[in-house]
Amino acid sequence: MGSYVHDSRAFRFSKTPDSQFAAPALGEHNEYVCKEFLGLTEKEITALSVEGALTGDANLPSNW
Repeated sequence: MGSYVHDSRAFRFSKTPDSQFAAPALGEHNEYVCKEFLGLTEKEITALSVEGALTGDANLPSNW
């Protein structure tokens, strides 16, 4: 999704990693949700990925 400027906390903890506050990436949990909640098989998930229905890529249209 690229870089952008935003407001953030005015402080940093020296022993706390920043990744703790990161939001999930687009599609990061697709496989987990498909398996655990929807009960899909590996074959079904692969087919959906090949068709482009599932992605982990942030290739959204610029007007989205």
